[in-house]
Amino acid sequence: MRTCLALLCLLAACGTDSAAMPPDGAPGGCTAGGGGVSFHQDVTPIIDHCGAELCHGGLGQSWPYSALVGAHSTECTDQRLLVVPGDPSHSYFLQKLEGQDMCSGERMPKGQMPLSASDLATISAWICDGAPNN
Repeated sequence: MRTCLALLCLLAACGTDSAAMPPDGAPGGCTAGGGGVSFHQDVTPIIDHCGAELCHGGLGQSWPYSALVGAHSTECTDQRLLVVPGDPSHSYFLQKLEGQDMCSGERMPKGQMPLSASDLATISAWICDGAPNN
């Protein structure tokens, strides 16, 4: 599923530059931003709904930007970043939401239905756009 979302990002939000595809056909990241996805207006409502207060030590009403972008996962020993701006395929946050390539634990949101394809595409597009704090 991660490959599919990253491909959606490449085609819809980030242009159709096939040079961004590595030889194995899996997207490695985005080459151009599509703009228009806001962290505060589009992404935060999705991830707050996921249970930040229930599962992540009562973060409160919203996830702080600094807790995601450029922050290392506490689950992984290989220093994975939660959000790698411009590169959804290497963003552990998206991997956890999709239940792919996880270091430990369960797919997020834990004990709930997976996020919709639309919500995952929004998060992926935001990462493709460079994960701006907008």
